[in-house]
Amino acid sequence: MDALFFGEPEAFLAPLKDKYGQNEIDKMFQNRDNSVSFSATYYPNINEYNGNQTIQIIIQNYQI
Repeated sequence: MDALFFGEPEAFLAPLKDKYGQNEIDKMFQNRDNSVSFSATYYPNINEYNGNQTIQIIIQNYQI
């Protein structure tokens, strides 16, 4: 399932990098086992593109 966040990427990533380090952030983006943890509030949505529908979540807020 995809997750979308429409905020500033650096504002989200900077505290994660400070807490977990760049190596863990890299593993997170590579979908590998990592120690990154945060809480998020979100709502489900259906993305429709080219006749295909997929479920996605829209992240509204987060806490690191």
